[in-house]
Amino acid sequence: MAKPDTIILRSEALTAMIVCRGAALYDLRLVGHPYPLVLSSREKQGPLSPPFAGAVVGRFANRIADARFQLDGVRYNLDANDGPNCLHGGRDGLSQRDWTIEDVAPSSCRLSCALPDGHMGFPGTCETVANWSVEGRSLRLTLSGRTDAPTIWSPTAHPYFNLADGGATSIDNHTVQILAGSYLPVDANGIPAGEPATTEGSPFDFRQPRPIGDTVCDHNFCLHETENRGLADAARLSCRASGVAMRLRTDRPGLQFYTGDAIPPEGATGLGGIMYGPRSGLCLETQIWPDAPNRPDFPEAIFRPEKNAQTTTEWVFETRDVPIL
Repeated sequence: MAKPDTIILRSEALTAMIVCRGAALYDLRLVGHPYPLVLSSREKQGPLSPPFAGAVVGRFANRIADARFQLDGVRYNLDANDGPNCLHGGRDGLSQRDWTIEDVAPSSCRLSCALPDGHMGFPGTCETVANWSVEGRSLRLTLSGRTDAPTIWSPTAHPYFNLADGGATSIDNHTVQILAGSYLPVDANGIPAGEPATTEGSPFDFRQPRPIGDTVCDHNFCLHETENRGLADAARLSCRASGVAMRLRTDRPGLQFYTGDAIPPEGATGLGGIMYGPRSGLCLETQIWPDAPNRPDFPEAIFRPEKNAQTTTEWVFETRDVPIL
């Protein structure tokens, strides 16, 4: 009997659809809200649209400058799939792979994906396990890894959120709060340029909730400077029109806020027949800081066989009747 390629998880408030391609969050519904909360194309096992939509990306999320890094004195050349840089693990990273379903329960599932030594230029045979679960109004993803040789590892989930109408209108009318006092300025290729800068007085000061408006952002916000901490609040997102709000919690030191401006203008047909275009959804990607393998002053991304590698992200959803903002 063929194994399913789609998993449905349910709690009393949430229904999540997980697909094997990229272990992706393909659809997410909140009771009392008539639209999907995330963007996804109609093809569950085809290329994800918008790019990386809902998938687990890696083995290293975000960009690595010039698609290369050194580890223990050895230089590794990676797949350059974003101009001169390596983005989200290369063109055949975790998001493009068909993951193996290991276990399914009514409200949780476990999938795994092993990448061989040298895949996309990265050293070490590295397995990543994704545990998705729903409980009440919370969606949680725990990623764990193991490797047989020193490598780098920082996967993350890449959902595009639209809390209004599933992407029919832009995210400009959303309000966001990011609990970070600094961010990483970037160069023309999206690589961190220099040291963290204060958000105070910048267009990226979201320490207090404020409308996104026409802000264009694809930057890492520095939540803290250590590799891991306990699960803690990192961001809040809300939409006054729908009355839906979301609280994001993570143990990671960074959060990439991306306003979806590079979604192709020709659009893609998504859930419910909605046509997606630029700014149809936004991303809040929990991560180790971009280009960390080349920046010893950034939180460490090195993963060794004797090391325990695990990270958790949690999204908590509420409606106007039960506000969290």
